[in-house]
Amino acid sequence: SGFTKLPEPLHSMEKVPPLLLRAVLLDIPSYKGLDILPECYAITAEDLEGAAATQGLTIVEGDCILIRTGYARYFETDRDTYLNKWAGLSESAAHWVVARKPRLVGIDNLSLGVPKPFASHRIILVEAGIYLMKSLTLEELAADRRYVSTVVVLPLKIKGGEASLIRPIAIA
Repeated sequence: SGFTKLPEPLHSMEKVPPLLLRAVLLDIPSYKGLDILPECYAITAEDLEGAAATQGLTIVEGDCILIRTGYARYFETDRDTYLNKWAGLSESAAHWVVARKPRLVGIDNLSLGVPKPFASHRIILVEAGIYLMKSLTLEELAADRRYVSTVVVLPLKIKGGEASLIRPIAIA
């Protein structure tokens, strides 16, 4: 027929199980004495380490790491800022995350990385095989200082799919 069958994606969604994980929230703005991180701020490994220490958190292999930047507030109110000026993980921060061996990483904006949006995706998702969630609402957990919770994520079983819409919940 002349057509070559493409290989199945590494994380084909029909193979992703329901996830029930201990979650730790790293509230980076709070750690830095801010309400929201500056535009295009690249979170460093030192920021993550400092937030974990200040919040009294120990990350255990298999956890879900949730990262708050404060940019979720722009999801419905300021499309330009949400889509173009978010704060996110630097490459050093992505390597810090991978070294802790979480099963899942979530962030409250549209993209994981800054200044190279796809570098952190490559490091965490492609190279380390860690699942990602984006566009999370973490404000209530942060306001209540609920730094440890249980996260439930039920991905859609999309045959051959590389991603899925989800509606994650955190039980604090």
